[in-house]
Amino acid sequence: DRLNKIINDHYEKYPNPDTRPTLYIIILKARQQGMSTFTEGLFFKAITLGLPNDNPFNKVAMIVSYDDDSANTINDMSRRYLQYLPDVIKPMYRPIRGKGIFFENPNREEFKTKPGLQSKFLIDTANNKNAGSGYTINYLHISELAKWQDAETTMTSLLQSVPDYNGIGIVESTAMGVGGYFYDLWMKAEQGLNNYVPLFIPWYEHKEYVTPLEKGETLRLDDVEVQLREMYNLTDEQFKWRRKTIQDKLNGDSEKFNRLS
Repeated sequence: DRLNKIINDHYEKYPNPDTRPTLYIIILKARQQGMSTFTEGLFFKAITLGLPNDNPFNKVAMIVSYDDDSANTINDMSRRYLQYLPDVIKPMYRPIRGKGIFFENPNREEFKTKPGLQSKFLIDTANNKNAGSGYTINYLHISELAKWQDAETTMTSLLQSVPDYNGIGIVESTAMGVGGYFYDLWMKAEQGLNNYVPLFIPWYEHKEYVTPLEKGETLRLDDVEVQLREMYNLTDEQFKWRRKTIQDKLNGDSEKFNRLS
């Protein structure tokens, strides 16, 4: 909801697409909170149906993830969006070699008179240091930036392809400790040293991150948990989930939990 509000407020503030400055958002999040799914859905809508006061013609959305497996997952997601789009509003399209979709007339003979939207939904990985070259990327999603091997080189290439007006750039990642390109970008956003809108979404805002207590079970909180309760009003069910995650998935390393969430 908060991400959607940032975007809606920006479009309300700048209704004219010709003078609407490109919106940059950076998201620090816990795992599996749906930010990628929301962003992919938003950008898919932008190039097939359009956003407020804007049309979907000749637009490019690009999703860049950290490895091939995650890129394949995003590609499958985009195919599902297309599959379940009602036929009455489904634009003409043709698959492209590799990952992504071109929204244009697949019939070469009809293309000159009925080309279709001519929009593109492109998917790439951080391994391609020339990602985005040759395109104007209206909607750019950078996924799990903290995991990228050479983030500065690839991001420099990508960001040069984003227009100054009427675009959206969303960078999201889980934390991977102190230092690195994502960390520096986040800290500058928090300090107001760049134009990225910072959005922090911690693990305890995820409704599914709870483990029910057994009948009659009570938790004795340690000093860290007492402090977390005072700061964030966390429930025993949330603390039980946190403990279970640290024990079973992180080999008892609470510091690693803090870095990842």
